[in-house]
Amino acid sequence: KINYLDISGAIILKLIDSSPAQIGGLLVGDIILKIDDKEVNNFHDVTTYISNYTGKGNVLIKVFRNNNIYDYSIKLDEIS
Repeated sequence: KINYLDISGAIILKLIDSSPAQIGGLLVGDIILKIDDKEVNNFHDVTTYISNYTGKGNVLIKVFRNNNIYDYSIKLDEIS
């Protein structure tokens, strides 16, 4: 069993309707642990990674939800 106190990451407090994150399956309350194998320690890590993303296609996002860890492939090539 994993405890919230042992988790370091960025919690999702709000999702924009029809955003890549929402379409890809992320939920409010998820804690983002990694993006493409890069550790996430806070919200700044997420925004920095996404704003500097220049690739096309999907990124792998690892989240903690309900005492489990899940991987989601999120399509970012539509972000302008």
